[in-house]
Amino acid sequence: AQEAYKLAVHRPRLYYYNGSLERAFVLQNKKSISLVMSKDLLDKCSNDELAAICFELLLQVKKNLAAKRTKVMFVIGVASWTSHAMVGVLTKIIPKNEFAKAMNWLMFYLMHPWLDLFYKFSLGESYFKKLANLIKEYPYENDLLQKVGAKLRSNNEIYSFSSRKLIQFSSVNKSRHYQNIITLEFLPHEWDLIFDSKMEERV
Repeated sequence: AQEAYKLAVHRPRLYYYNGSLERAFVLQNKKSISLVMSKDLLDKCSNDELAAICFELLLQVKKNLAAKRTKVMFVIGVASWTSHAMVGVLTKIIPKNEFAKAMNWLMFYLMHPWLDLFYKFSLGESYFKKLANLIKEYPYENDLLQKVGAKLRSNNEIYSFSSRKLIQFSSVNKSRHYQNIITLEFLPHEWDLIFDSKMEERV
């Protein structure tokens, strides 16, 4: 509420979820704003750092960036949900655990490169470059977010082929909802592109 007041935007709703990566997203539909945050961030960040995270997310609303990101994430979420639903139908026809696992692995292998490509062309790094320039205008929050980035695992740990596949494949025994979360978590994120010191050259 305090960060929304600072930026003169509508007070958002706050949601938490259990995932595999420390992520936070802002979703906007007209005047309705939602902040979605991984519960792991609560354990790793101080109150001031959490406030800075909320500030950075709401800054995207203030600068009219959040609506576009929301639409892109919605399209990717629907594509992921539809794919998982189709696999769910097949596994009901052939109710064998080995078949279900194989289909989930195959779907992850075939689907994610296309979703990544869509995200790259629909949003791309230009979005995060603009966000990086905006947050630099607020030195206090920017410094806190740099600390957040230093606490989280590095980009290479997340996006290396072996790490990514191990996380994805380990999720096949979990719910479809959790697998959809994994899809959204692996999209490029500001923690990696802006606040990870190892990735500064890309920004």
